[in-house]
Order: sequence, then C-alpha cells, then structure tokens
Amino acid sequence: MEQKRPESCLFHNEDLMAPEFISARQLGHLMETTPSAVQLVDCRSFLNYNADRITGSVNIFCPPLVRKRFASGLPLATMLSAETRATLCRGGVDTMVLYDDHSDEDAWHVDNCDLHLVMKSLKTFLEPGPRQYLVLSGGYCHFQNEYPQMCSSHSSLSGQLRPLEHMSGEALAAMSCLSVLQMSPVELLPYLYIGNASHSSMKELLQELRISAILNVSTTCRNHFPHDFRYKVIPVEDNESADIATWFTEAIHFIERERQTGGKVLVHCRGGISRSATVCLAYLMYSRALQLDDAFEYVRARRHVISPNANFMMQLVQFEAELRTLGFDRARMPLKPALSPCRLFSHSKSAFELTSEPEKSSRSPTDVTPFTCVPLVSSPVISPL
Repeated sequence: MEQKRPESCLFHNEDLMAPEFISARQLGHLMETTPSAVQLVDCRSFLNYNADRITGSVNIFCPPLVRKRFASGLPLATMLSAETRATLCRGGVDTMVLYDDHSDEDAWHVDNCDLHLVMKSLKTFLEPGPRQYLVLSGGYCHFQNEYPQMCSSHSSLSGQLRPLEHMSGEALAAMSCLSVLQMSPVELLPYLYIGNASHSSMKELLQELRISAILNVSTTCRNHFPHDFRYKVIPVEDNESADIATWFTEAIHFIERERQTGGKVLVHCRGGISRSATVCLAYLMYSRALQLDDAFEYVRARRHVISPNANFMMQLVQFEAELRTLGFDRARMPLKPALSPCRLFSHSKSAFELTSEPEKSSRSPTDVTPFTCVPLVSSPVISPL
C-alpha cells in the first residue's frame, strides 16, 4: 500500500521547475522506517560512487560530453546494466532520492546541472506512477557526516558498467556508430594514438600519421601489415574475468620503446572502447602521474566512446593504489617486470619492482609478437599533458 509522505518532510520551492529537497535527517528517518519504499540515485562520478556511497544507492553518472550530446534526456535503457534497471524499476518504491557531492539548492538553476538531467531522464525512463522525486540537501558529504553508519565504502564494481558482449544490440549499434564517426585514430600524446580494428587496417592512414608500432589488445584482430609496423599483441578478452593488469608493464615498455626512438604507437582493440582504453589509461597514469579520474576524463574528452568494463575499471583502481604506494617518483626510475611461471606479469606482486639496472626481457622469441620489448633504459618524463 502506498505511503504518503508528510508535507513537513519536504522543502518546497516556488519555481515549478525546481525539485523538492529532503534533508539528511529526514532521509535518515525514511531509511530507518520505510527503507524498501526509498530508492537512492548517486549522480557522482563512477569512481567516487565505488569509493563510498549511501547504502542501497545506484549510480547514474553523466560525464560532460554525454551531457552535451543528450541534453534532452539520457538513454538510460542502454546506458544502465540490467541489474541497475531492475533496481530502479522494482515495485514498492514511491520515493526516488537523487544526490551528488553537495546537492546545492542554488546549483539547480544552472543549465547544465547533472541532477536536473538525471531526474528528467528517470521520469521518462520509469513508468508513470505516484512517485516522488527528491534531491538530498547537502548531498553525500553532509549525509555521510550525519549518518556514517548508513554509508558503504569500496564495494565491487560489477553491475554498473557492462562488458560489450552483455550490452543490447541497440546499445552496441549506438556505440559503434559513435566510434565510426571518428574516422581516424585519436591522438592522446604526440606519440600515442587510440583507435579501433578498422583504423589498424588502414595502411595509408597509419603511414600518414607516422605510426611505427601497433599494440593490438585483442584475441581476434589481425595484424595486417607485419612487414611495415612493429606489433605487440595483448591477448585479452573484454569480459568480467579477464586479467588485463598483468599486461600493463609490457604495454608500458612497448610504448616507451617507441617514444624513446622517436616512433608513434597506435593502441587498438575491436571497438576502441574498452580494452585499448584501459591500456592507454594505465600508461597515462604511470607516465604522467595522473589519478585515474583525471586520466579517464582526459581520454574521454578526446575519444568520447571509451567505456572500460567494470572488471577493467577495478584493475585500474588497484593499479592506481599501487602507483600511489610506490610514490610518483617511481615514474623517474626504470622498471623491472615481475614474471610469473607462465611468463606473464604476475599481479600477485606489485605491478612494478624498482631496479637500478635494466634487464633484458626473458620472453621467448616465439611469443605472440615479433617485437621483443625490453625494460626501460630511461624513464618517461613527467610533464603537463
């Protein structure tokens, strides 16, 4: 049976376009008395949400480029995982509470307010019904200070972002269309490009860009021109169990080798969306001492279709923690790869071991790539992007 909220629970605003706000105290009371009737929507960044959040909330993040492209409403049916959609559509919910870091009531009048766009999109996505849409006054920061026991920290990333093979045909078609619109690989650094499988097959384009080496992050994409470019293959699937982090060291070595010799690298996978983006993010985090949030926004601003799956995002979070533990000065030192018995880089140790003397790679000449990458002789220079 539907429960009507008391009028005293809400803050009214004479502006009909403005939402009703709910205080931290009032939300805490609702969560204690009728938790099943309330659904929380966290509108902060994906990484902030996974660091800590109000228990029971789902994440709907709207990056700047997505906000510009879908200003009239987000395509939630294709953006969200089946688990998140099911949570939002579950029965018995008569109150949706949205929040960001601060949920400033004054910011609601700003045209590009994320909360406004998410709320408008939710109203379109969810079936019409006697449902209230409220905004948490003071946002997560204030609520966490008042009710830390109702907040959770560092849970699994699964269920928020979907690997490509789990996405609907409509979502894949939309992402593929956006990817194709970028007819050329995207320059991230003067010596580093990201693209898709189609780009890797365009010899004239690659030569025009002066690409000298290609990093193929897939198990299915061909190496089209083995006599014209240096290749390295990272045979990783785009799924929720693949261990891409074991290859970060080799990928960094490969890119650095080209940088040191004046070459340029194209990093690609099938769609240029998940696997290749993950490798490029790891490289930027290492070589430029960037936090994952900053690296992600930097790459997405240049190739807006990137979307590493949840498994890869968690590995990047762990990679960021390792780099932080080693300290950013680690980027000024040579790398010594830690090899596992199967000659892959073991993640059971730290991703990097510091050494004062470079050593030669012990990978077999019959490895998947004709180009043998050796540890760095000189370190990458940390400088502004």
